[in-house]
Amino acid sequence: MKEASVMVPFLDQTSEPVILFEVRQRSIPQGGDICFPGGQKEADETAQATATRETCEELLIRQEQLHDVTPLFTLPGPGGITVHAFRCHLADYHHTYGTSEIESVFTMPLSWFQTHEPSVLEVQMEMRPEDQAAIRELIHRSDYAFRPQIKVMRFYNTDHGVIWGLTAEILYRITHP
Repeated sequence: MKEASVMVPFLDQTSEPVILFEVRQRSIPQGGDICFPGGQKEADETAQATATRETCEELLIRQEQLHDVTPLFTLPGPGGITVHAFRCHLADYHHTYGTSEIESVFTMPLSWFQTHEPSVLEVQMEMRPEDQAAIRELIHRSDYAFRPQIKVMRFYNTDHGVIWGLTAEILYRITHP
C-alpha cells in the first residue's frame, strides 16, 4: 500500500496564526491545485520524516526551521493511498519555493477557516463489478448486495482559488475537531 505525508505549516506573521499553502505547478499532475507541502513516503523513512523532507524540498528551507512537528491524523487519499497529516510552526520563512513543483505560495489566517463553512457536495461512489466479485469470493457470499457509498467532498472558495479534496478535508478537521 502506498503512503504519503503532508505538512500543515503555521506561520506567526501577524497577531494571529496563518497557514501556508502551495499552488501546484500547472505542468504536473493536479496542476493549479492548492495544497500543503508533501509527497510519497520512501521505503526507508517514517511518515514524519517524509513530511519534513518534502516540506524542506518544496519550500527550499532547512529542517531547523520546522518547529513543533506534530502528527494530526491519517486519512484515506485518492487511489487508495494512505495520507499522514502533520502540523508544524515554520520559523524565519521568506516565501521561498522550488519552481519545479510549485507555482506560488500564499498564506491565510486560521481564523478564516474557523468562520467560513465549506461548500459540501455528496458524491455517490460505486464499486466496479470486478471488485464486487473479488470481495464476494473472499467472504464466501455470492448473494451479497453492495450499496453505493456516499463520499462527502468539501470546497472552500477563497480569494486565492478553490481549496478542495484532501487539503479541504484536513482544514475542516483542524478547525472542526
